[in-house]
Amino acid sequence: MRDGMRHYVNPDELDVLRRLAEGAEDICDADHSIFRALVRRMDEDVASQSSAEMRSVRMDGIRHFMTDDVQVDEDAEVISVDAGYWIQGWLWMQQ
Repeated sequence: MRDGMRHYVNPDELDVLRRLAEGAEDICDADHSIFRALVRRMDEDVASQSSAEMRSVRMDGIRHFMTDDVQVDEDAEVISVDAGYWIQGWLWMQQ
């Protein structure tokens, strides 16, 4: 299980990642700050999604909802709310 490793990267973060990929000499202090915040957020996301609680919820979702029309991935994001959990999934729709 990969533990929910998909992450949202906002446009500012993507610009910084592009500049890093093209040559670190173009990176300013503001870029370093954005990059550090991105890495910190991703670390927190990975730690949260890798917890035993989230793994258990994800596996229950896979077992519970796996049909021909609904799928929950092994790396689906899980969000804890007051009354339960939201689990990222896929729905099949035929055109």
